[in-house]
Amino acid sequence: MAAPLIESIENRIILHFEDLEQALQLLKPWNGAQRRAEATRLVNQALESAGIVLEVRVKGRSVAQLGLGDMHGSLFSLLGLAQAR
Repeated sequence: MAAPLIESIENRIILHFEDLEQALQLLKPWNGAQRRAEATRLVNQALESAGIVLEVRVKGRSVAQLGLGDMHGSLFSLLGLAQAR
């Protein structure tokens, strides 16, 4: 996986990826929708507890946000995590 460009604005961390395939690699270690949903839920809780927002962008377009309490973005649907919203 190519390393994303990382940007920080106050409490927001933004990961910039060149293509969707690179962004999808973030959750590759957790196979299956159930494991991905649990890992994503735990990361979201940790970010929310710390007051941090993590945003994933592909070619400048936001595809996922975590740490806001409610995870949202098209990346979750592509990973079969629409129910994790």
